[in-house]
Amino acid sequence: MWSKFVFMLSILLVTGVQAKIDLDIEFEPKEPVVNEPFKINFIITSQKGDNPVITFEPSSDLEIISRGNSRVSTRTSFVNGKMTYERKVTVVFDMVANKAGSEFIKRVEVKFGSETIKKGYIPIRVLKAPRKARPVFVRAEVDKDQFYVGESIIVRYYLYNRADISMSATDVKKFPRLDKFLKRYHQEPTNPQRVQINGVPFERRVIYTAQLFGETPGKYKIDPISLNTRYTSRSSDPFGNFGFGGLRLGGMKSRTVRSDTIDILVLPLPIDNRPPSFSGLVGQHTFSLTHNKTKFLANEPIELQLTAQGEGALEVFEAPKILSSEAIEEFETTADLKVNQDFTSSKVFKYTYLGRANVDLTADKLEISYFDPNSKTYKTTNIEVPPIEVVAIGKKSDRNDSREPREATVIGSGEESSVSPLSVNNSFVMKPIYKSVSSFVYHSKHLFWIVALSLFVFVFVLLYRVLARIQTGEVSVIEEVKREGISYKTMYQIFDMISKGDDLVSLIENSNLSEDAKKYFIDIYKDLRAMFKVDGGNDDTKIKVVSKYLKELRKNIEYKQSF
Repeated sequence: MWSKFVFMLSILLVTGVQAKIDLDIEFEPKEPVVNEPFKINFIITSQKGDNPVITFEPSSDLEIISRGNSRVSTRTSFVNGKMTYERKVTVVFDMVANKAGSEFIKRVEVKFGSETIKKGYIPIRVLKAPRKARPVFVRAEVDKDQFYVGESIIVRYYLYNRADISMSATDVKKFPRLDKFLKRYHQEPTNPQRVQINGVPFERRVIYTAQLFGETPGKYKIDPISLNTRYTSRSSDPFGNFGFGGLRLGGMKSRTVRSDTIDILVLPLPIDNRPPSFSGLVGQHTFSLTHNKTKFLANEPIELQLTAQGEGALEVFEAPKILSSEAIEEFETTADLKVNQDFTSSKVFKYTYLGRANVDLTADKLEISYFDPNSKTYKTTNIEVPPIEVVAIGKKSDRNDSREPREATVIGSGEESSVSPLSVNNSFVMKPIYKSVSSFVYHSKHLFWIVALSLFVFVFVLLYRVLARIQTGEVSVIEEVKREGISYKTMYQIFDMISKGDDLVSLIENSNLSEDAKKYFIDIYKDLRAMFKVDGGNDDTKIKVVSKYLKELRKNIEYKQSF
């Protein structure tokens, strides 16, 4: 115990005597490559326990990606009977050079406790290409670099590794923002593919896939993606025949890689010969219209369904007007968008009309036009709209009724004779009493009390259910999602009520939702996760939920609460 105390005291005495601070700056690699991330290591050696504060100014073509975690190491040694203590702190900055040539950092200042170390100018040589084939790199690839406003392009971010490299782990450090476009995220298989680059065999796999639509013409850039990778070098194993074939020589290595930006051009749509029926869609599309029937009673729902399918941004395609009449009221129109794995999508509009009076609409045609980028022309589709007839009940019959008048018996003349009722006075005619089509007039009092009692019971049950659900908080959550959209936090809260699982994906998959609903909410989870990483930790990001899937969530919550 005493020896330990003397040892620690001697360290403190040595530390108080020697307060020398050294600063070394290293680049990893020593000669970085343009558009390829590299590290600047600030190594501070001292006999103090303080944490350094580092500031510096990079040249205009150098960009700071992030600051990594600090590493600390200590060493105590005896030299010629004297004890020395040394503490080394390494602070890492991830950088990238946007241009090859001579770059620099300047005005380097390291504050360490009460002391400050300054360095003026440190040059950096940036290579245009690596001196040998890079073992690992990431690249963004697009299917076209010029396209029209509203036209679809596919961007895939591939991770490449040499065939003699075995990938161990890959983490996305920074997602591409791509905020200049309307975008969709797609999940594609990550199976490796064998390719050759300049005669060197490589493997590549898809890391991230996005489908983009340009909203305004102009020149844009496809943002880069940054990855953290870990890998080992494959080599021939001399002990493979002795049962040690799993060995890997060369050790585990880590590397931060970043893709190059890609310049693209978004072209404006031609104005000449643009039809009035242009829908704003670009690419091949098909349209179809279905209906339940063509003859309806007044106030009976008239239901039509319009389906649009194709390559364009159907998210911005609005429901065209189909029926136009003062006697027909448009009651409700809903839309449901589905994105397919082949990068096409379909959108279904469900129309509900109500006929208020007698009307007879003849068959018509609905024109919808789209732009074909292959032929660079506008194309128009004519959709057959069926005839619609609405008949109102209770219409008065025409005065010139063709039916024969009914005979009546005259009383008081001493004999009975059959004459036309039009030839006698009404006071001498025995008229039968006819009820109207509805017997409401004769039973209005009874019906009133029946309706009132039914309404009272309905309101009582409804209030009871609402109050019961409000007490548990489920309704407030669902209503909040309906009103403002769903966030990652509320999504986890809801599925934790209705399912069991270790994470959000397993909660969704283990729920009693339909397969379409499960896929829909898993896609929302992926979008929220992507936006969460892009926004740097903002978990308040919200996405609107389609009403039919929201109703399915509500039903599942009610079912769980019923037990």
